[in-house]
Amino acid sequence: MKNSVNKAVALRISQLLKEKNRTQYRLAMNSGITHSTLKT
Repeated sequence: MKNSVNKAVALRISQLLKEKNRTQYRLAMNSGITHSTLKT
């Protein structure tokens, strides 16, 4: 179950980034979460 939730959240984040024309790097900079954390 945990894996499927993680995948669902990752997919939704990817969708939102694409809609907003943003990158994971920009999300990391704005949120304070490291880029390497977002990539995993």
